[in-house]
Amino acid sequence: MPEKKPKEPNLTQTAILERTGWTKTLLLKLLGEPDLRKKIHGRTQLACLYREVRVLEAEGSAAFAAAQDGIQKRKAAGKKAVETKIEKLMLAVAEMRVTVQHVGIDKVRRDAIRSYNDWHWDSCMPASLKSEPEFLDRITVNYIRHELTDYDYALEEVAGKVGVQIAIDTIRDKIYASIANAYPVLAQECKKQLDARQ
Repeated sequence: MPEKKPKEPNLTQTAILERTGWTKTLLLKLLGEPDLRKKIHGRTQLACLYREVRVLEAEGSAAFAAAQDGIQKRKAAGKKAVETKIEKLMLAVAEMRVTVQHVGIDKVRRDAIRSYNDWHWDSCMPASLKSEPEFLDRITVNYIRHELTDYDYALEEVAGKVGVQIAIDTIRDKIYASIANAYPVLAQECKKQLDARQ
């Protein structure tokens, strides 16, 4: 009885794409049509199989090396473009002026209480001047941040831009520092809120 020829190993398209340096475009260019299409248990579509020896030959070819060089150059160019955009955004954020409207602390607390109660009208514990001091400080800083600064506008300015999270963190630093400067009695709460967000 003749000896059975060992089966030549094949790789699926997915297995090739998981190997270093392969893309779908490169696979089509260097390997073309699959050597075999086969039904694999549990899958409705036929699997595309490529002889492993062909894959290894392609990986050793000059065309594959040139493609890798091109991929690396595109990655480097993309990285540089992202870094440039982040630098521009951070420069704009650094130049951003933060202003805090200053009104007396008693008035701003009353306004913060009114605003809080308007937002939490269904609360069984409305805010008042008799509320816990830490709670009053928290809602007062929140009120100042949203109503007496350009905070929301500043966030809109950077929304959707590359590097947005770094920009938002920097804007927050500036806003809280400005509130603490305008209302020294709230400096501790500003630090607490900033620490919690980091």
